[in-house]
Amino acid sequence: DQLATLAASTRDLGHGLVTIGGNRSYGLGGYRESKLEELLPVIGEITDPERRQTVAQVLAIDTSGSMGACHCASGNNGVMGGNQAGGVSKTDISRAGAARAIDALSNDDEIGLLSMNNGEQWVIDLQTMPEDSVITDGLAKLHPSGGTDLSGSLSASAEKLRASKSSLKHIILFTDGFTSQD
Repeated sequence: DQLATLAASTRDLGHGLVTIGGNRSYGLGGYRESKLEELLPVIGEITDPERRQTVAQVLAIDTSGSMGACHCASGNNGVMGGNQAGGVSKTDISRAGAARAIDALSNDDEIGLLSMNNGEQWVIDLQTMPEDSVITDGLAKLHPSGGTDLSGSLSASAEKLRASKSSLKHIILFTDGFTSQD
């Protein structure tokens, strides 16, 4: 809303606009494809193929039973189905975050989707950006059940990334933090 107001003020009311940024500004941090990007002579996407680095990204998503609870449930680790009015399950929040992370990637990047609870399962094996339907189907397969063991999933994610030839490698972990004691 603030960026839309800023755009209207500049475009419709003739107010001036000065922004300051450095080599870590205006990129994927919320400016890409925004009203501010439309106003500035700066674009958030690297268009020079020689400067753009490829990315391999594993999204490790906690699908333990506690992720079925509402984010607003008492103690935040309530039982599944305990959603309060207007509440959203932590699994749905993870799906939405994963979708946004995937949207920020280009067609040359790699994505992998790992479901983890007591064990781990590759819902989408690490691969060059697949069709949208593969991503949608993969995210739909995330269903909460069981406990949480992060150690195996992080090792599995790191192992896949070591095999990738991408320049930048990331593991993004989506979890509510409720893990088994060991």
